[in-house]
Amino acid sequence: MIQSFGYKTDLFFRSFEGEILEHENYTVIRTPKNPTYRWGNFLLFKQPPTKSDLAVWQAAFKLEHPNATHIALGWDDPEQSGDVTAFIEAGFDFDQSIVMTAQAVQTPAKISTDCQIRILENADWLEWINLECAVNAALPEADREGAGYQDFVERKGAEMQRISTAGHGHFWGAFLEGRLAASLGLYFWQDVGRFQWVATHPEFRRLGLCGTLVHHVAKLGLEKVKTLVMVADPEYIAAGIYESVGFKKTEKQFQLEKH
Repeated sequence: MIQSFGYKTDLFFRSFEGEILEHENYTVIRTPKNPTYRWGNFLLFKQPPTKSDLAVWQAAFKLEHPNATHIALGWDDPEQSGDVTAFIEAGFDFDQSIVMTAQAVQTPAKISTDCQIRILENADWLEWINLECAVNAALPEADREGAGYQDFVERKGAEMQRISTAGHGHFWGAFLEGRLAASLGLYFWQDVGRFQWVATHPEFRRLGLCGTLVHHVAKLGLEKVKTLVMVADPEYIAAGIYESVGFKKTEKQFQLEKH
């Protein structure tokens, strides 16, 4: 039974068309249709790492994902980071996200009144791919995904469309003058809604589009479920935008990856 709200909702998506296998000390997550998706192909351990876990965890990953060109490791503890020193020394990146939840929302201070908000239609998905690639290209070079990123995004978009067709939610866009300027997904399992891939095109930032879109879609989501979940980078401006809409920091989510 997964304890972390963040990982529990992550696995909603993997359960749709991926593979989730329980072992004594960890859970194996695979996404055969998107093998380069690092956080679709990872191990989720039951306990935080200790000083002596580096070799054991790497061996377990290699055993379960023998063809992967990355290593992605998480643990089901919403508060404890464990001892990641040995992993960092071995070249792993350590990431700490915040899991934010909302049972009610409020209008953010900055709102865009010029955009049209609607569910993405078939013809919009090419624009969505272009938006995500533009967001990646605008990142600092050290943070940017390299060759193969567009293929990954295309596969991810196809998966999101299949989940929408199955009735679990939708991807939404904020359009300015007919262009897709910002987008996000909101998907539902049981009594929880999870946001996905909140992004604003670099050409349309600082216009209030992100807060406007999150607020609009969250209001609709709370007509269906009691709790909405958002996972964010605590160092990035988006977390403050989500707080302005009414999301509250609930727990942490820890990850180690090497690629």
